[in-house]
Amino acid sequence: MKHIKTIMNIQRTIKYIFIIIVICCYAGCQNKPCHNLQLVEELLDRDLLDSASNIFNSIDPTSIKSTSDSAYYNLMKTEIMWQKEEKIKKTGPVYDVEAAYRQLEQEMEEKETEI
Repeated sequence: MKHIKTIMNIQRTIKYIFIIIVICCYAGCQNKPCHNLQLVEELLDRDLLDSASNIFNSIDPTSIKSTSDSAYYNLMKTEIMWQKEEKIKKTGPVYDVEAAYRQLEQEMEEKETEI
């Protein structure tokens, strides 16, 4: 009788763990742009550049709400441009931060030379 209860408890625990995993997987990427970006990445991994590019171009950038999805979008855009051997523009938040850092660094050097 005790073994049956133990087996029942193990089965119940496995069932709860499975439910939690399914919920986490669903919550991880439940919006359409994120799903399409994952599809683009899979197609790029399979060297299907034209298909990936077509799906990527169908994504409306204004529909992307989270910063992680926005970063993912920009990463896939850069990957497609790189594979198409297009010139990649050095613009955007990353380069803005870099430019601001360089300007701050230059100002600090100027202050040091004044002293």
